[in-house]
Amino acid sequence: MAIVPPPTDPSQFSVSMFTPIAQVNRGGSWRHSLCSCAEPSTCLTALFCPCIVYGKTQYRLSLRADRKDPTNMLGYTAVNGSCIAFGVVCGINGILAAIQHTRVRKAYGMNSEAGNVPGDCLKGLCCCCCIVAQDEKEVRFREEQARKPAGSATTTEGYITPTAMTFSAPPR
Repeated sequence: MAIVPPPTDPSQFSVSMFTPIAQVNRGGSWRHSLCSCAEPSTCLTALFCPCIVYGKTQYRLSLRADRKDPTNMLGYTAVNGSCIAFGVVCGINGILAAIQHTRVRKAYGMNSEAGNVPGDCLKGLCCCCCIVAQDEKEVRFREEQARKPAGSATTTEGYITPTAMTFSAPPR
C-alpha cells in the first residue's frame, strides 16, 4: 500500500482556516441611536463630564489604529490628552465631537444612512454629550463583537482522561 502525501495545492487551503482573525462589524448603520441611554453610566458621564467619555473613545480609536485591542483598557487614564483638549475648548468642543463622530463612521465603514460630515457637525454643535456617548457605545459594542469567538467551538463533553496503557506478556 502506497502512502499518499496530502495535497499541496494552495487553492485547497486558506490561511483563515488556521488563524482566527477578529472580524470587526463593518458597514451598516449605528447600532445605538443618538439618544439611547441603555447604559446609564456612559450617558450620565457624557452628560456631566463629556471630556472623559471623549477621551476614552479617542483612546480606543488610537489603539485600533495601532492594531491593538481596543477593548483592553489597562493603559487608559480618565484624564488624558484628548480629555484635556476637549475640556480646554469648552464652548466649541462640539467640533471635536463631530470630528470623532466622522472618524467612527469611517473606521467601521458605515453606509450613507449613518450620516455625513455636515450632519455630524450639526449633531456635535446641538447635542455634544449625546454624540460623544453614542460614539463610545458604538466603538465598544463593535470591538466587543469582534472579539467574540466565531462559530461553535465548544463541545458538550469535558476533558476525557485517556485510558491507561496495558501491556501483556510477550508471546512464547
